[in-house]
Amino acid sequence: MKPPPKRLIAAGLKQATAEGWADLIRDDQDRWALAEGCRFVERFADHAVRFFERGLVHATGRFSGRPFILQPWQRGIVRRLFGWRRPEGSRRYRTLFCFLPKKNGKTTFSAGLLLYVTEFEPDPTDLSRSEPANEAYVASTSMEVGKIAHREMAKLVRKSPLLRRRMTVHDSTRRIVSERTGSFTRVLPHKAESAEGMIAGAVLYDEIHAMKSTRLYGALRYSGASRTQPLGIEITTAGIDQPGLMRDRYRYAKRVRDQEHKDTEILVFIAEGDPELPIDDPDNLTRANPSVGETIQLEDLVKQARDALAGTANDVAQFKRYRLNLFVGAEQGWIRPEQWDRGQAAFDVDALQGRPCYGGLDLAKVSDFSSLCLLWPPELPEGVWLAWWRFWIPEAQVRERMAAGDMSYRAWADEGLITVTPGDTTDHQLIRRDINAEAQRFNILKLGVDRNFEGWQFTQDLFNDDELPAVGIGQGWRSQDVPMQRIEALVKEARLNGGGNPVMRWMVGNAIAKQVGPNGNYHLDKSAAADKVDGVAALVNAKHLALAVPEEDTFEFVAIF
Repeated sequence: MKPPPKRLIAAGLKQATAEGWADLIRDDQDRWALAEGCRFVERFADHAVRFFERGLVHATGRFSGRPFILQPWQRGIVRRLFGWRRPEGSRRYRTLFCFLPKKNGKTTFSAGLLLYVTEFEPDPTDLSRSEPANEAYVASTSMEVGKIAHREMAKLVRKSPLLRRRMTVHDSTRRIVSERTGSFTRVLPHKAESAEGMIAGAVLYDEIHAMKSTRLYGALRYSGASRTQPLGIEITTAGIDQPGLMRDRYRYAKRVRDQEHKDTEILVFIAEGDPELPIDDPDNLTRANPSVGETIQLEDLVKQARDALAGTANDVAQFKRYRLNLFVGAEQGWIRPEQWDRGQAAFDVDALQGRPCYGGLDLAKVSDFSSLCLLWPPELPEGVWLAWWRFWIPEAQVRERMAAGDMSYRAWADEGLITVTPGDTTDHQLIRRDINAEAQRFNILKLGVDRNFEGWQFTQDLFNDDELPAVGIGQGWRSQDVPMQRIEALVKEARLNGGGNPVMRWMVGNAIAKQVGPNGNYHLDKSAAADKVDGVAALVNAKHLALAVPEEDTFEFVAIF
């Protein structure tokens, strides 16, 4: 971005120096604003700060009952956002892009901003009053997320005497209304159609990283066109690094911040760590978390970082995202083999014959591994889960590995860890006979089968012809997210014992977790896996049944007579 001509900003710099706000001219965006006739007006900045620190009272946590004293980063945003004015007196900034990690107080801060703009910000055409009949909206990826923002605003209104006198909370409709001015805040349904006909003075876009569509954002962005000084408040944490609204808005904001693009109407605040530094580096953590020492303590962050490093690959990814505010890939390693090792010890599977268990089956489509996992819940609530596997693979796959110099399949077959089936393709009938034999041997309450491809017919055959308690299970995030989370927790607690099976240890190390769904839910991504993960998929299917979670993605078959 080229700097503005010096002759256009000379008068503005002279005025700023005389009035004492020259330090607020920090970059070429501000110099362009001067050239456009914008000025910083102290009384507007002071008015907004006073609203927070004299009008608002914290309603939750250790600060409950205390005045809302702005932290330095919050004060800087408030003063710049409301102090910079256009030549006719309206607010310079039309958008606030605030990007920071969780637990830095962004929910309460954004609630305060929305309440101020709705009811208390001076009308630029008449400074003695606020703008009448103002409309403010909360837009989010789901109604549940919107409810959180409404609850935070409602708590502030009920706790703060100034707001309580002027505003009324309607929880049933998720509205906060000023009877005096007719202004209100409202949580919107997460559909673009909900923005039709609105004349928004302010919109809070809550957690943009979770917004799946740009339609609602686009509809709301222009809903305030007839307002004197509309404001969009975009406050979010990092999301998954994939195409979409979040990445587009983040990249645009960084371009403006880094002076690569001229836009004097967006105020950018980005707090994030350095991806090249260790995640437990105190300076890196402080850099990413501007509320260190206030809403979050540095020693707690360091401990959480080291716990993540001692945990799974997923733990590290989640820490980077939520504590360092770094985008993470949709695909990432799940559980490291050395972490899997913690709970492994040999056990006598024959001793479990009468004990109830759940089964999970991952069936090869043509010529890959097939795997059966039997999972025994602990007899005591905090006890150890036991897991045992059977693996089948066509002989051709073993020969192919040996030709490539990999003797592991042959060695595992010699040890009886995998069953090599004749031919080049998966022998479904042999596998079916073996499963029936194991069902005679063990007390299988339910058997969950990957219902994709041949799995659908295979499940029907097991249920209808063999009279086994087989159910079909989808392989998307709806079926896998919660079981994967529970398995991960058991591994960290050393409460999942797979008997030290080396085939399973290898497959665990190959597994890749992919984040999908509205909230970054997980599922196994076989296409991105380092190698075979069929035993992991079978374990997840078994755990899904063991959780007894009602699931629309699970189907039981009705016997055919």
